[in-house]
Amino acid sequence: MGLPSLPAPSQGALGWAAALLAGGMSALAFAFALSHADTLMVLVAYLAPAPLLAAGLGAGVVAGLVASVVGTAGLVLFGQDSMALFYVVIYALPAAVLAALALRSRLGHDGQVYWYPEGYIVTALALYAGALFILVATLVARHEGGLLALSTQVLTELAQRLEASIPPEEKGSLPPLADMIPHAARTLPAMLGGAWILVMVFSGLAAQSSLRQQNWHLRTTGFRWSGLVVPRWLILVTAAMGIVGFVAADPYGYIATNTCAILCLPFLFVGLAVVHALAGRQKTPWVWLAAFYIVLGVFIWPVLFVVLLGVVDQLRPFRREQELVPR
Repeated sequence: MGLPSLPAPSQGALGWAAALLAGGMSALAFAFALSHADTLMVLVAYLAPAPLLAAGLGAGVVAGLVASVVGTAGLVLFGQDSMALFYVVIYALPAAVLAALALRSRLGHDGQVYWYPEGYIVTALALYAGALFILVATLVARHEGGLLALSTQVLTELAQRLEASIPPEEKGSLPPLADMIPHAARTLPAMLGGAWILVMVFSGLAAQSSLRQQNWHLRTTGFRWSGLVVPRWLILVTAAMGIVGFVAADPYGYIATNTCAILCLPFLFVGLAVVHALAGRQKTPWVWLAAFYIVLGVFIWPVLFVVLLGVVDQLRPFRREQELVPR
């Protein structure tokens, strides 16, 4: 087994120029979203990590880090210096680490190059999101009621603003927003963490796909959905968090429950991989997949069964084809 390797920039001066451009584009997207935070244009912020990931996956780890530094400096130049730390935490640092993991490889005894598994990358994202949530909850613990009370306060203010903007004749047909706040506040960290993981995963996939079209990619293998696996020890960590969340009182139960939900996302990806693998054995796989995703979109609760399927698959694989990865 060879030692993990980190590729050097593959495009020379062009690669470094692309890294500088990528950092600027990321900062511009994030600054634009912040300046339109009261409109749907705030969603442009979801585009910010893609250029950073493209720089790392296309020109090497150091170039990706340079792009992240340039993006942070760009926010200061665009007058968003107060949000620079937030940008570093949610985009710049994770993008650099994600590219570094994706470009790790080892040489097998058969002479083939094995890249760092995709499922392990998703696991790293989930662990980062969970650790960040625990850190934030700890930092605001001195606030009366902790993060849960602070989230409830923020959501209450948002609900009041939304209700004020709704015409009086339409309020009677809508459920009171105040009734949704307690549940929304308790699950807000898990929803935000899950959304962030999805944004980073799909940004990485989009960056890798674009690089492959230009033949600029350093990671020679694409995303192999059918072979997606995660480390088995994640089952124990997730289960432990779930047990603490069930038996402990707040704020420990609140923190553990949301952390457990965040750590369940890698198993959701594995469960979806099992569904795709099983559908691929049918004569018309697209029909089965279309029906599955329609049911999943209409009835959200089947997501729990998909997560459970992902957990079971790690203990007793349903799929014949498995990645040769360390367990």
